[in-house]
Amino acid sequence: MDFNNEACVKRIEYLCKDKGVTVNKALSECGFKNFIVNLRKGSIPSVDKFFIIADYFGVDIRWLLTGNGTVYAEDYLPSVENYMSKDEKVLLENYRCLSEKEQDEIIGRTTRLVVHKVHNEPTQSQNIQYDGGKQESHEISEELAIPVRTHSF
Repeated sequence: MDFNNEACVKRIEYLCKDKGVTVNKALSECGFKNFIVNLRKGSIPSVDKFFIIADYFGVDIRWLLTGNGTVYAEDYLPSVENYMSKDEKVLLENYRCLSEKEQDEIIGRTTRLVVHKVHNEPTQSQNIQYDGGKQESHEISEELAIPVRTHSF
């Protein structure tokens, strides 16, 4: 099968959309300039460049080059973080900085907030089930004294 430049461009565009990045940003992060322009002009880059792109997206090199086979390499699953807002990423990063006990408190507090919102029930001293079915009761404190880090993504 002959290499089809335009089909390869479409596969790269698909991967960028799936990952939530622009084509220019993705290829720039791979260290390439004018990659798509050159492909559209008919040039065929070295296979090493395609390996770098396949690794960046976590896809099977055969699929990237030919469109045959499965898109994602067997050991790769797209990260849910690719689909998160900036605020969700900051929240997750802050959560990861906490101790297990503090994480349990956050889970309990947020669960109570959701239960309250859904059922319009009071949130004080509710028994909430979380963490694999473990049931605990948590009092809501006025403030949560936790370290907060902000990041730019």
